[in-house]
Amino acid sequence: MLVSDVYRRVCTRLLEPAGLQSGITTVDDFLLSFGDVFPDFMERTGVAKIIITGAIHFGISAYQVPDQISHVDAVFVSGRLLRRTNMQDLDNGTYQWRKRTGIPSAFHEDGLPVKQIELYPQPVYEGQAIPTEGPGVIFPPETDEYMIVGDFYPPWRDYTLVGSQVPLNPDLTVKTSWLLTDSIDGIPRSAVPYLAFGVGAEIFSDDSEAKDAARAKYCETRYEEGVAVFRQIVAERFSSDPDNAM
Repeated sequence: MLVSDVYRRVCTRLLEPAGLQSGITTVDDFLLSFGDVFPDFMERTGVAKIIITGAIHFGISAYQVPDQISHVDAVFVSGRLLRRTNMQDLDNGTYQWRKRTGIPSAFHEDGLPVKQIELYPQPVYEGQAIPTEGPGVIFPPETDEYMIVGDFYPPWRDYTLVGSQVPLNPDLTVKTSWLLTDSIDGIPRSAVPYLAFGVGAEIFSDDSEAKDAARAKYCETRYEEGVAVFRQIVAERFSSDPDNAM
């Protein structure tokens, strides 16, 4: 599936099936709107997940969530799922909890800088070093730490984040610009009409000749319908266990 598939849908809705040629809305306008709508769709539906493992360090409990993850769904250490908690429960339930040490059994995100997690208790060991290069290795500059993408590593006593994926380039960097020939990865073709509605909502809301409040409202409603549908699909997929894996 390509960005051009969404583009053709939008062109049809703008009554320009041969392409945006009138000048009221341009291809660049479409690409800018698509660049807003697609990441929003990915984040709000969680339809595409990504697994990223980072090294645990002795005495360090806070770790950065890389830009490749929009929000964290789960955290594992050595393949074991950690309990999600919050600072209020930790404050109320454990005296001087930040001084506790051991193998992490829980994590929280509140009370921290944006896109950080904190492990509890504080690790008392040094985890597996992440290679500085190779397949799936990323280096978020803001962390000064290498991470590896794509699988669990239970033998490593490290932490693994599972979360909603943002759009990525082939080299695993965050995608910030689009072309009509770009591939849309991670979502089924049935999402194309809803993405087109999302782009249409932006175009019809823009302060230009294309502005149309009624059509903008209709497109926005249909886009929100698509978000709700795909969120439910994701929920159904993760609540079922057809292979008896659990």
